[in-house]
Amino acid sequence: MNAKDWITLVIALAGFCLSLYVAIVQRRDKRELLRIDVNPGVHTQGSSVSSLLCVITARNVGERTVTLSNFGLILPSGQQIIDATTPQQHPLPYALVAGASCTMLMPFSNAVEAAVRAGYSGLIKVRPYFDAQSGKRHIGNPNRLQV
Repeated sequence: MNAKDWITLVIALAGFCLSLYVAIVQRRDKRELLRIDVNPGVHTQGSSVSSLLCVITARNVGERTVTLSNFGLILPSGQQIIDATTPQQHPLPYALVAGASCTMLMPFSNAVEAAVRAGYSGLIKVRPYFDAQSGKRHIGNPNRLQV
């Protein structure tokens, strides 16, 4: 191979790498990308403080709006804890735009009672989730729940 062939090969390889990078970025931008967390918390209003809550948060770190349709906790067995009785700041379905977050509240006592009914006791790990209207379930990292 002479120098002309090497230059052509390098240019072709650089073009391939650039095309591959663009394809990966475009695919990533089309995906729904949420970060889901659950943490303990309380709701305050003036001087009143609520009982302990499970605070389930979805952050849209992608570029696409995601319409949330359901949320809850997943027990180690895969069973779901859903609380449809607590009034929420964001009614579902909720369009979560890129860069925004959405927080849902579940009374801690409801989560514990559901886990006890499912046969759990002691310290267990639960995973928060949000369902999107696209059909995708976004599951967060586990957190401990004392039952």
